Amino acid sequence: MTLLVAVALGAGVTVPACGGSVLNGGGLRVLLAGDSLLAQASPRLRHDFEGDQATIRAIPGSGLLAVNFDWQAELRRQALRHHPEVAVLEFAGNYFPPFRAGTPPRSEAFFRAWDDAVSRAVGTLTQAGTIVYLVLIPPMRSADLNAVVQRLNQLYAARAARGAPQVGCIDGRAGLTAPDGAFVPALPDAQGRPLQLRQLDGVHLTSAGAARFADHMAEVVHRETRHPSGACA
Repeated sequence: MTLLVAVALGAGVTVPACGGSVLNGGGLRVLLAGDSLLAQASPRLRHDFEGDQATIRAIPGSGLLAVNFDWQAELRRQALRHHPEVAVLEFAGNYFPPFRAGTPPRSEAFFRAWDDAVSRAVGTLTQAGTIVYLVLIPPMRSADLNAVVQRLNQLYAARAARGAPQVGCIDGRAGLTAPDGAFVPALPDAQGRPLQLRQLDGVHLTSAGAARFADHMAEVVHRETRHPSGACA
């Protein structure tokens, strides 16, 4: 059984079909690109980036090494079409097969290829004058998937640290983990009542979890904008 698997979205969750259209007509030009986690966060992101020229391109089941969607070509198209000032890239590494030959999931070859794909994606955007933020992924319930996420988060943090001031990092785990940083399905709300943040699959977000994920991304972008520190804020 392959260790990197695509997990279906839970019942009752609507994931919007996000194209490349501009959501609003003024403010900061922002491109947000990613997979199903970004798709789930899209409704809240529309609210958080109201007043900005925000383009959301979310393709559930996709990834930087996937063969079902060419993210390198797509990012080139988006850069040419929308000329974003800021781009936010979110990729959890959990995407639909088939997988590329020579890069089996969780292998060192996989992580080297992923790191190279991140560098190419970042290079495409920064060469167009875009500031890029890489999003750290919340932990997963599955130990196998979580091991992938931890390695990818290390790659993202290292790439941001060496890429500043053109590259920043957003800690997408904020508000979605236990105090020790581990996976947790729910956390207390303001009244101390359990608030479900993750779906039963241990991968995807509930509406409350997606709102936290979106709000933190928007908060970092609006605070740092074109001057990221390179640290994972």
